[in-house]
Amino acid sequence: MYTLLYGRPPFETSDVKKTYKRIKECQFTFNEDFAISQNAKNLISKVLIVEAGKRLTLEQILTHPFMTSTKIPKQMPVSVLSQTPNKVFL
Repeated sequence: MYTLLYGRPPFETSDVKKTYKRIKECQFTFNEDFAISQNAKNLISKVLIVEAGKRLTLEQILTHPFMTSTKIPKQMPVSVLSQTPNKVFL
């Protein structure tokens, strides 16, 4: 979900060792230059938790406000395959 919204993985760095360290420690940030909703940030934060028992279950994810309140368009323009949308829908 993070990658879909931001266009890059949440733990990615230019150094592979640093990337693995960030994955292990679950260190990620939300880019404030790109607006996503608080519901999206909340869901991502509750899914990207190191301790598996504390992560949301699939049922909890499906009933999270981001999933239930976000209007999903029936059709998207072909341009979304090659460029960043010019409007924030999330």
